[in-house]
Amino acid sequence: MISDFPDKNLASIIKNKLIEQLGVKDAPGMMFTPESNLSQEIMNSKEFQKHVKKNLSELIKGNVIENSSTYFKSNINLRLALGHADILYTGLDKNGNLFSFQIFSLKSCFFK
Repeated sequence: MISDFPDKNLASIIKNKLIEQLGVKDAPGMMFTPESNLSQEIMNSKEFQKHVKKNLSELIKGNVIENSSTYFKSNINLRLALGHADILYTGLDKNGNLFSFQIFSLKSCFFK
């Protein structure tokens, strides 16, 4: 459940998206590790690569990119499984690793 999510700021953002889009305050969700097949597919998708390239200069400056969205059109598996993604925020951690938190379609799925 979103209410059990350890990052309360992120939980609040997700809760607001759920209320806005689905009219519910809480929902079950999943977090995927960077090594998971789904995370790899998303990170390697043309849509996510475009998102990163478009915002690369801001990411390098240490800024976090918030409230973007995309439709997965280039990868049939992502298109059929997820469809649309709200990219809540994307940034670089202190070690320079890319991270991104996203909500997909009517499912609540998160990866870091």
